[in-house]
Amino acid sequence: MKRTALVPAVLAAALGIPGPAAADDLTRDLAILRAKPATVLILTQVGGQARTRCGPGPFQDVTVPPLGSTGTGFIVHPDGWVITNGHVVQPYYEPGEEQLRQGILRAAIQQGCVAPMEAARGARFAPAERSALIDRLMAVAAKDANVTVRKALTVFLPSGKSLPAEVRVYSGPIAPAPTEQEEARAAAMGRMAGPPRGGRDVAVLKVAAAGLPVVRLGDSDQVRVGDPVLILGFPGVVLQHELLSRATRTEASVTSGEISALRKDAEGHPVLQTDAAVSWGNSGGPMVNARGEVVGIVTFISLTEGGAGQAVQGFNFAVPINIAREVAQPAGIDYRTAGPFNALWDGALEDYAHGYLASAIGRLERLERQNPDQPDVARFLGDARARYARLPFYRRNPAWRWGAIAVAMAAGIAGTVFIARRRGKERAAAIKRLAREEVLTLLRSVQAGGGLLPAAAGAGGGPAPLTILDVRTNEAVSHRPFELPGAIHIPPDEVLEKCKTLPVTDNLVLYCD
Repeated sequence: MKRTALVPAVLAAALGIPGPAAADDLTRDLAILRAKPATVLILTQVGGQARTRCGPGPFQDVTVPPLGSTGTGFIVHPDGWVITNGHVVQPYYEPGEEQLRQGILRAAIQQGCVAPMEAARGARFAPAERSALIDRLMAVAAKDANVTVRKALTVFLPSGKSLPAEVRVYSGPIAPAPTEQEEARAAAMGRMAGPPRGGRDVAVLKVAAAGLPVVRLGDSDQVRVGDPVLILGFPGVVLQHELLSRATRTEASVTSGEISALRKDAEGHPVLQTDAAVSWGNSGGPMVNARGEVVGIVTFISLTEGGAGQAVQGFNFAVPINIAREVAQPAGIDYRTAGPFNALWDGALEDYAHGYLASAIGRLERLERQNPDQPDVARFLGDARARYARLPFYRRNPAWRWGAIAVAMAAGIAGTVFIARRRGKERAAAIKRLAREEVLTLLRSVQAGGGLLPAAAGAGGGPAPLTILDVRTNEAVSHRPFELPGAIHIPPDEVLEKCKTLPVTDNLVLYCD
């Protein structure tokens, strides 16, 4: 059994095949790397400027700093097509101008009127008093105030580069299920089923760029409960962490889990449930399967009862990617276009997975020259170089590697042949010993006293004569000159002629090889 396993073991060593645990880790790492360079941070900002006055006083111009919200997206075409959630870009895309103007005016009055009053009196107003004061000033300012709303939608690449974006396709957020009161009111009005309350929560953005990394899209209809998934994105708790450097904020975080259920939203559309950790800011990010393919868009989380805002981990949901494809159809995106980055990047991942480290390093070095600010390229290149340096020389080059495999196979085959031949010789020798012992036993059994007599013995009333004929070939006799006492050698082709000249006896033994 040990000898049988010798050749596979030698081949595994020559090929550098990882063990089961190492293979699982490698598969997970490659799945992450397939999607991570194309995962982007999305920033929506809404601010403006108000020309207003504090009561009867003079007009003043107050600039309201933009209020920002963040989300995640992923690039699906090298020419700058990005998919995210609709609610990530909702403040930028949906009109609501009047509501925004009111918010900007209120912020301008608080900044330009209330704050100076508090500074003059040396104390802050109580919350209720401040709110009442702002309401009074708003009522006066609203008559002649001039408010300008400024919106910005920005996509940040992993390199840190920022690009302005525009919304090309939009489907609003998923609406919650109607309350019992709403259902009762609809029933009383005779409307048991109303029009759709919400959208699919998918948006398609466009940035002015080319040659960007892209993700691979999978088939969400093939997703099953228990499938492993990875979540990539920019959770707000990480972006806003005071102990973390802002220099690395455009690198996506990764969490892992499984598909825990296949459900439907309040409108009856499919959603994927996962136990992978998700937080504010992950919205719009890719849910990736074990092959590195995007199968869903992270969309909403679960909150504690009462809507206090406390997230409940382990119960998070994603819009299937097949639904996103349907929503994005008006954009006419060709998802099969890989681009120059992925031509090298995907090739490097494949080379690395199969152990062709020299080839992987060559591709990554070209990518690094073309994308010097891409952190995943630099980090992966460093890992590949370190792994290459730890390899024995015969596994560093594919030609040497196959040579080592050939040597290992030749050694294994030679060893197998040697073992087979040795076993054959041992078996043949055992058979010969057995045959000779059987002949000697037979001769002893027919001789009185157990002795051996020549063919001419037995004259004069002795024991019955025994004739022994050695009918081996001359070649066999020369190679194995074993002889039985008193045997007459007759070549096989002369047996019949010789037997005619021999006296008839009761006992005749033929010995052959």
